[in-house]
Amino acid sequence: MTGRDRVLEALAGGRAGGVAVHFEFGHLAERLCREGIDDPDAHFGVDLKKVWFLPEEGVSGPGRQPAEPARPAGAPRIGDAAQIASYRLWNYMPDSIDRRHPLADARIDELDRCRFPTIDSPAESRRLREIVRGHHARGLAVAGQAPHLGGVIFETAYRLRGLDNLLEDLRTRAEFAEALLERITAAAARNAAELAAADVDIVLLGDDIGTPTSMLISPDSWRRWFKPRLVRVIQAARATQAGVAVAYHSDGWLLPVIDDLVEIGVGILNPVQPDCMDPAALRRRFGRRLTLWGTVGAATLLPFGTPAAVYQEVRRRAETLGDSGGLILAPAYDLEDNVPVANARAFFAACRPDSPSG
Repeated sequence: MTGRDRVLEALAGGRAGGVAVHFEFGHLAERLCREGIDDPDAHFGVDLKKVWFLPEEGVSGPGRQPAEPARPAGAPRIGDAAQIASYRLWNYMPDSIDRRHPLADARIDELDRCRFPTIDSPAESRRLREIVRGHHARGLAVAGQAPHLGGVIFETAYRLRGLDNLLEDLRTRAEFAEALLERITAAAARNAAELAAADVDIVLLGDDIGTPTSMLISPDSWRRWFKPRLVRVIQAARATQAGVAVAYHSDGWLLPVIDDLVEIGVGILNPVQPDCMDPAALRRRFGRRLTLWGTVGAATLLPFGTPAAVYQEVRRRAETLGDSGGLILAPAYDLEDNVPVANARAFFAACRPDSPSG
């Protein structure tokens, strides 16, 4: 089976070709290149590629990945190069006190002049289709993301407004909140439809609505303000490609609204951080209705654990969750530049115990 076959099998609730795997190498790719591994996806057997899509003006160079800008000593890291390029499309400058939240002082009559990035121009559509076809030709599944500010609706809104401002909007300035969220939702729906039209296998939506132990907003507020809008984004994707799978990403604990997500058509939950929610309990509760994408590791495992500990954790997830299908193994936390190569190797050795590449 190809990697794409394994992912599609997982989404159908099976695992006939072995467990499906997703892994974003980030800074590890540079170190692996020095070891002679120029294509770590192929070398280790990654099955799924995430298309972090940026409009043409946001990227440059043959690989369409801008170099990460240099930071002064001691300056905080606000994101990788692709994230920073995406921020610029929204006029969002998190390292600038004056432009950190570009709509912090906006009036409702100014929202019509705001530019929300979309990817449905003819040139962008062609480029996106070429990217997806290329990954499919390599036997890889594709999860498509559109321009966003961390998340498609809630996170975009609070980064534009500031979290305190947005929460106050929801509480006391309903007309303004409606106008802002409608603009963001309309752009997200156009982008989701474009991704589906490009034949991605998964449309990846979501917002970080969870903290380690609670939700950032109440479940009732999420249902009031964000659930109906997420429905519209999903409908836009499926009006274009009826069978496209929909994933929802949120870090942290969001247990109260997972039933809602399944109800409106989300079939994949990412990244299922096991120190926030128990993946085995989710499997027992939702069975094959919900594919779990992630599940591997507490925040400290990959950067600070031993290769043996990484191997044991991955095997445990594969054996306890993968046997029933509906699993895409992946790290549950973003990989920073302090993750040892040996731990990445251990991850794949556990995913592919019969492969010599690990």
